[in-house]
Order: sequence, then C-alpha cells, then structure tokens
Amino acid sequence: MKYRMILIFVIFFLCYFSLPAQTTLSGLVKGGDEPIISLYVIDDFITGKEVHTDQSALSPEGHFTLSVDVKQVRYAVLRVGYYSAGLYLEPGKNYTLDISYEPVDFFINPNLVDTPLSYSIRDEIFEGLNTNIALFNGMYDDFILAHFQSLYRSRDKTLLDEFQSEVDKAFAGYHDSYFEQYVRYRIASIEFQTRLKSRHELAEAYFTGRPLYFHDEAMAFFTLFYSKYLVSSSRYITSSDLECTINDLASTAALMDTLGKDPVLRNEVWRELVMLFTLNELLSDRNFGYDQLISMLRRVATTSKFPEHRLIAENCLEKAGALTPGSTAPELSVNGTPIWGREAKPFLMVCFFQTWNGACQAEMELLKNVAEGFDAMEVIMISADEQESLFLEWQASDTVPWLSFWFANDYDLLNAYNARSFPLFVLLSDDGKIVYWDMPRPSEGMEVLLTRFFGNEQ
Repeated sequence: MKYRMILIFVIFFLCYFSLPAQTTLSGLVKGGDEPIISLYVIDDFITGKEVHTDQSALSPEGHFTLSVDVKQVRYAVLRVGYYSAGLYLEPGKNYTLDISYEPVDFFINPNLVDTPLSYSIRDEIFEGLNTNIALFNGMYDDFILAHFQSLYRSRDKTLLDEFQSEVDKAFAGYHDSYFEQYVRYRIASIEFQTRLKSRHELAEAYFTGRPLYFHDEAMAFFTLFYSKYLVSSSRYITSSDLECTINDLASTAALMDTLGKDPVLRNEVWRELVMLFTLNELLSDRNFGYDQLISMLRRVATTSKFPEHRLIAENCLEKAGALTPGSTAPELSVNGTPIWGREAKPFLMVCFFQTWNGACQAEMELLKNVAEGFDAMEVIMISADEQESLFLEWQASDTVPWLSFWFANDYDLLNAYNARSFPLFVLLSDDGKIVYWDMPRPSEGMEVLLTRFFGNEQ
C-alpha cells in the first residue's frame, strides 16, 4: 500500500509539472490600421514551420490580448499584417507589449522590403529573457565589429576569452538556463567559423546528450555546423556512399550505418537528426532522387523512436509537398468564408494581383483573350491590396469579366499560396488539387501551356 501511494504521488507530480502553463500577451499596437494581431510558435527549427496559436482583433485604440500554453521557453513570432517580430515566451509569464510599425506605402509590395514590428516589454527593463538576449546581442555585435580581423585572420583566442569574461560580469546577477545556452551557442559559432576549435572538439562539446530541439540558437549552431556536411565536409563519408544508400537503396537503416563511420556521429539521436536534416537539405539537389528522399522521410516520420524526429520529418514532407502538382490545394476562403464552390467548371484559375500594379493590369488585359479559348476553366481574381478602397475603386471602374475578391487582410490565405510577388497564377482542379502553381504569365506563354494541358485532358 505504501509503495502504491508513493507511485501515485510520483505520477501526479510528473503529470502536474509537465502540464503547459498559459502565457499571455497584451498591450497596444500603434502606427497603422491593420485590424488583427496573430501569434505563431516555431514548430521546429529545421523547416521553420510556424504554428498559428492565437489571434486578437485590435480595438479602435489598438489594444489586444493573446495567449498560448507552453511547457518550456519557445520562440514565437508576432504578426500584424505583413509586419512581424520574434520574441521568447516563458511558461506562465504575462507580457505587456508596446508595439509599433511604419506602414509601407500602398504602392509598394511589402514582400520586397523589410517590414519589422518594433516592441518594448513594460516592466522588463533590468531583467527578463527577451531584454537580456537583446542586450547580449548588442555586446556580441559590437565585439564582432571591433575584432573581426583578429578573430578571423589571427584566430586570437584570448579575445574570445576576454569577451566571455565581459559577458559573465555583465549578467552576473541573471540566471536562466535558456539564456546561458544562448550565450554558449553564439560563442560556439565564433569558435567554429574562426576554427579556434576543430570539428571533433566542437562535436564533443556541443553535440552530446539530447538535442535542444526548441532552442533557437542551439539549432542555429547545429544548422551552421552540419550544413552540407555529409556532401562536402565529412572525411569518412563519400559521395558514392550517399548515392548508394539514397538513390539505389532508399534505406534509412543503410544511411544510418553509413553515417556511423564518422566519429562525430556516433551518438544515435544526433546521427538520426543529422540524417533527417540532410534528407531535407538534399530535396533541392538534383544529384539525389526526389522520390527516394521523400520515401526515406516518410520512413523517419512513421518509425523513428524519437518523437521530435517524427514531427520534423512530417513537417519536411508537408513543406516538400505544398503547392506541388497533385497536392491538395489550400482552402480558398477569406477569413473562413469560402469564395469558390468548385462546382461551376472542372478547372479554376486563381489570380493573385494588386490593382495598382502596372504589370498586373497589363497581364489582366492579355488574360481576357487567353481565357476565352478554354471553356473548361473558370477565373477568379483575389486582390492583395493593402487598402480595400483601392480594390473597390478598381472593381467599380473596370470591366473585368471574372469574379473578384479583396483578401480582407487574410494574410494566412496569401501565405498558404505563397503569394509574394504579383501577379501569381494558380490552376486548380475541381477536386481541390494543385494543377500548376506559379504558371507562366499570359505574356510569357500561358496560352501554350494551357493548350497543351487541355489538349491532353480531352
């Protein structure tokens, strides 16, 4: 009975302290007229996938409230329209933010310029993770600028030791494990880039135990260290090894065995993470079979004994398959309201455009003639204008023969279709599949492509 009660207590203790703690963000946004602020958390640092966790309508004065449940410090992104800023969220903490931004001119594509949010955290002047990381980054940047030549040419290690001492003194009264690891891995990046330590020494120092999957700087150093490593840096793994295990065998087991020949990859969890990172990296390398790489990623996603690796593999597959021919198209809706029922014609061409953009208007005129020749294709227009008034003015004065919609500040729709430059033409089938993403413009051969496609469809 005694042991049973102890067991129950232990289970309760573990469950209680592993529960996520709600973190809240509230405050004021100034500087523009965007109606919504959204919060995203980075799901993994290999794909950079952002998970939407909450959003809040901004009051007429700009007030908002957001919340998210996190078990540990997580790197998050705040977005107001095209404008964004990163910050660190600690479990159970309440942040009061003052946010501002300078709106880009209506007649400039915001995707082509920097669109940062500026923010300050009230009552976090002398302590707090975000404040101290910002202070450290300032010291780090000043140090690099002042000692670039000595570090990268002379490899003067005493300078780095002196910098470490300065950091220790500056933050002597602040104790936070995330911050300490942040400093540690930023210094590791200097050691790596200046070759103050060998690869083997760095691997022994930084790649032992469990990876810090949700630590932005730890994973940034991992990416720096292992980028193109298997393809060009490892002395123990040849290109023929990779080609055989990937192109011929498409075997994760064989690749894991091959990677085990490298002394810095003896640890199983790190070896599989490097394999996963490399498989994702090679998706754009024409020397390796895309289908084989996808097959191996699926294998990791379903069989890895490390849940973090299964998640990363799933995100790699999702990213690789997004907007490819035959993949499921993102929902065509504006703020949750569908704008196409997929019942009128077998195919739909979606055009993302801006009314004021001269290239968009020129292509629309050419599209009128092109579209007339394909009865099986419907066309709809989605305006990405920052101001609805611009769209309404265009809609009232123009004679475009297609349904047209304003995106209504639904940036998730633009992101889902990766609409960054305009015009963007996307062809969908009536079963909701991508046929072509980023088709040639009417002035660049769209009619030839459609003629070939619809000729094959008949």
